[in-house]
Amino acid sequence: QSVKFVLDLVLESALPDLIPDVDPWRADRPERVRTPDPVPWFDGTPLLDVALGAALVGLREAFPRPDEDTVAKLEGRKVVSVMAKAARVGVDQALGSARAHSETFNTVLARQS
Repeated sequence: QSVKFVLDLVLESALPDLIPDVDPWRADRPERVRTPDPVPWFDGTPLLDVALGAALVGLREAFPRPDEDTVAKLEGRKVVSVMAKAARVGVDQALGSARAHSETFNTVLARQS
């Protein structure tokens, strides 16, 4: 349920081009995703976790002390916008970290060859 929530509410606004690659319920997934790779090198679940976590942090920063009046005045578009922007920042940072780890791993493998 949380994966579907993140995909539909957060990532659809933050990273729409990524959705066809990571949404297992989409019929229009690219062929490169549909073809099973014998070795699953990448699991997108942590990326979805980062997006959801960053979206929730973004909400907390935007509305640090929500009272009944603040919550009553919230508009759905504003909430989605705040969550999408924060998710984008979190995903960008996570992808930077993944690239750095991949480069380190490639360096180690190159020494072994």
